[in-house]
Amino acid sequence: MLTRLIVFSSLFVACVPGFAQQTKPGNLRQLDFLIGHWITPGKAGEAGGKCSFSWDLQRRVIVRNSFAEYPKRGTQEAFRHDDLMIIYCDKDSLLSADYFDSEGHVISYEIQSASQGEVSFISRVIPGSARYRLKYRATAGGTIEGEFETASPDSPQSFVPYLKWVLEREKPEIRIRK
Repeated sequence: MLTRLIVFSSLFVACVPGFAQQTKPGNLRQLDFLIGHWITPGKAGEAGGKCSFSWDLQRRVIVRNSFAEYPKRGTQEAFRHDDLMIIYCDKDSLLSADYFDSEGHVISYEIQSASQGEVSFISRVIPGSARYRLKYRATAGGTIEGEFETASPDSPQSFVPYLKWVLEREKPEIRIRK
């Protein structure tokens, strides 16, 4: 019985394409500057939030978890926005990302440019749909500047700023044992 199991397992591994071979993590290492826990401290009356970028699946993907809390403004109630983005190398070793949020948005991004300390995600062209560009840039002071831009379906190459923010590395909480 054990011999059959070993033979079957060997055949299964040999027959499934790519199962026995490890894929390369591609250029994800260029995004190391994003890894960690970050905060966007909102001033009084402004939105604030937190995000984290972490390695997952044996360093094959980077996962961004994020939320922003918006205060009540006029007749608009306070609300919270949550999102998740998975950054990965596709089958052609191109950097890509898929974004999902609590409002039901789904955006597929290609990495337009990535260099040490800088990255731009740009949504794919879908006729009749808006386009989006998300940019991060590390600063000399250890923060990360973020910007989210939109382009109308009529001018898919003409991006205009929608949101800007600064991420500060979250300081670990120090607990003193008694």
